[in-house]
Amino acid sequence: MHQLAPNLFIGNRFELARIRTQSEYAVVHASHEAHKRLLGYRRGAPKNAEYYTARRHNQLYVNIITQDSPTFYHPPLFEDSARFIHEQRSVQRDVYIYSEQGGNRPSGIALVYMASHNLIPNTSFEDAIKTFHGLYAGCALSRGMYLHLKENLTYRDWE
Repeated sequence: MHQLAPNLFIGNRFELARIRTQSEYAVVHASHEAHKRLLGYRRGAPKNAEYYTARRHNQLYVNIITQDSPTFYHPPLFEDSARFIHEQRSVQRDVYIYSEQGGNRPSGIALVYMASHNLIPNTSFEDAIKTFHGLYAGCALSRGMYLHLKENLTYRDWE
């Protein structure tokens, strides 16, 4: 588990077990598998209000799959995640963002949140990603995630 900012942590699923016993944590499950387990589907998420994100108390489950195509990623994934993280940090709750390996999906979500809330430079995508890489060496954005964020990151505050 790596700390990006006060009350904001990033990592992989193995580190999740360590914090499960600590109720003060809010968790962003940037894992398609966690979303599937929560909603009980095998193939294709139900086309309902929880298609992109599903919230249970201080847990946010994100339906996000690593793809090479930038069009596969949808803004609601990032907007809902940024709002959730902001809400949880506003009440001084630690937030842990994770995926199976911790490199792509949680990095993309954290990058959007941090840029939109002025925790990293947000004058350009290049400035944001360079600073983020300096904060988290585990950042390994997939081609699709990188291109999606580069094309679509607007740095607006999604409160």
